[in-house]
Amino acid sequence: MATSLSQLFVAACGEAARPYADSPALEASLQRQLEAARAALPDVEVVPADFVRHLARGVRAGADPRAALDSLHGADIALTLAAARGERLALAELDRRLSQVVARALAHMRVPEGLVSEVEQQLRQTLLVPTQPGRAPRVLDYLGRGPLAHWLKAGAVRTALNLLERQRPGAYAPQSALEAVPASGPDPELLAVRQRYAPEFKAAFQAAIEGLPADERNYLRMYFVEGLTVEEIGRMRGAHKSTVSRWLARIRQDILADVRRRLQERLKLQPDELDSLVDVLRSQLDLSLHRVLAPEGD
Repeated sequence: MATSLSQLFVAACGEAARPYADSPALEASLQRQLEAARAALPDVEVVPADFVRHLARGVRAGADPRAALDSLHGADIALTLAAARGERLALAELDRRLSQVVARALAHMRVPEGLVSEVEQQLRQTLLVPTQPGRAPRVLDYLGRGPLAHWLKAGAVRTALNLLERQRPGAYAPQSALEAVPASGPDPELLAVRQRYAPEFKAAFQAAIEGLPADERNYLRMYFVEGLTVEEIGRMRGAHKSTVSRWLARIRQDILADVRRRLQERLKLQPDELDSLVDVLRSQLDLSLHRVLAPEGD
């Protein structure tokens, strides 16, 4: 007797999914994902067993797999699986998407001429060339919880920051939120603020992030690192996208307020000096959050 998709899925999920092993709804969800992936990628082979096992990886611990499956981007998963196998058409499609994403991701960053193509080349190698013999390509780290384009965008920004750090050592030191913020112009006062208070700023920003409740850090990580949209986070949390937008805006403001309080306690600055220092973070807060929240080594 052939193994059903749900049996493959449950075996990959582990013990927590056993109650759903014979669920018709689970089998139907898996079939829908498989058929949608094949329809979206008619020229790419979708191997059912590999596809289902990878879908299982995308279901968060404790989630009802039947509901979680519908939020996964199965066609994007199928594309990455085929690219990892080296299928020519899948590699061409992934390359096309990568080129588009890198150009858009770096458009808002002031980067040296030629860096865009370098980021694209390095990210392609990072995703498709295993770092050690026997290890899977990193493109298989994509779990389908958000669109592939958002996941690639996060990788493009990380790659760009790493390349900038190599070109200008110290200017983009890991975990240094203040130094990760590009100067907005040749403002001597702003440069003096950055240089004088960088260690205190770094410590205050890191402490503010670590002081957030775990769920708020998760929201930031999902949005800034994993590339999920407010709509996708809302579906996962059972909230409207406008509610998620308000959550993210409030968390940003809480971080700025916490950094300001910590700096005031440590440095005893005048209000205008303190405002100037916090304005450095406010101007590029999203980029700094991405830098600090990204897992080490990604």
